[in-house]
Amino acid sequence: MWCSGCHETHALKVPANKATLAALCAGCHTTQAKLVSVNKGHADCKSCHGGSTHELAAPAGCSSCHAAEQASASKGHQKCQTCHETHGGKLTSKAICTNCHEDRSKGPHASVQNSCQSCHRAHGPKGVAAPPTCKSCHDAPKLPGLHAKHQDCGKCHTAHNWVNSTRASCTASGCHTNMVKHEPTAKTCTGCHVFIKPGGK
Repeated sequence: MWCSGCHETHALKVPANKATLAALCAGCHTTQAKLVSVNKGHADCKSCHGGSTHELAAPAGCSSCHAAEQASASKGHQKCQTCHETHGGKLTSKAICTNCHEDRSKGPHASVQNSCQSCHRAHGPKGVAAPPTCKSCHDAPKLPGLHAKHQDCGKCHTAHNWVNSTRASCTASGCHTNMVKHEPTAKTCTGCHVFIKPGGK
């Protein structure tokens, strides 16, 4: 680009006014200018792009402004650009939990609306700080079958997997060790000890 693209011929100083300077940047960086137009916090190019106009420094890290989000981001969520477009800040099409956590896309909570966000957050300060207890949604006494007597959910379930009802899991969990030889031909305990309604889940 010619010098005259930014400088007046006899006045070499670049304008100090932020709006005028941003308009100069937009002359070449039209895509970025359009994106920051919906993100007022990113409108001042020099807030992230330091150094001189002719020799820009490396962009400042997101945490220079978004310290709370950076500090509260869980492992694997530290790189903001994985989910956010840098200039506009909006979530990208890649910002879908199952893109990284495909192994969690099925299971008991897959059909829950906003399922991941119901129990997790990518970072603070908004959202659920820690996964809630099972009992915050599941009232054990009202659940079918033997659930009312087995209220320590974590002994049989995990949030992302269906119940493990093999004989080994029931007898090795520390609950029914005296039943190791009980009905030895049965592969599962739930064939006789019912936790669900017929045809239910």
